[in-house]
Amino acid sequence: MEITADYSEVVELPDGTYQARIEDCEQKTSKEGNPYLNWKLVIVSEEPKHNGAVCYKSTPMTKKGAGFLKQFLKAVLGPDAPASGGTFNTEDLLGKYLTIECKTQEDQNFPNVTKVLPAQDVAA
Repeated sequence: MEITADYSEVVELPDGTYQARIEDCEQKTSKEGNPYLNWKLVIVSEEPKHNGAVCYKSTPMTKKGAGFLKQFLKAVLGPDAPASGGTFNTEDLLGKYLTIECKTQEDQNFPNVTKVLPAQDVAA
């Protein structure tokens, strides 16, 4: 079988702080059976080589890892973020902006979103 590799979305992204737009969100289940959200974030930058770079962030929806989901929602929705047990629609978050900090781990070759903050001024 012949397969064509498409790395068009792969852009080298140095460690740093970036503005990002939420492009997509999918609910998935881990191998252990735990639900999580997989966010597709697109970098919005005046630096042409970084603009359009794609990062992914998984946020567990239960247990200890849900704290990052709470941080994520607060960064995007501010005081309108749902309280624990509250509901939200991921489609309402598409197109919204936030600030992300990325760091590439030694054992990985892709940027890991380590922190999310409210968006700074972003030209849409």
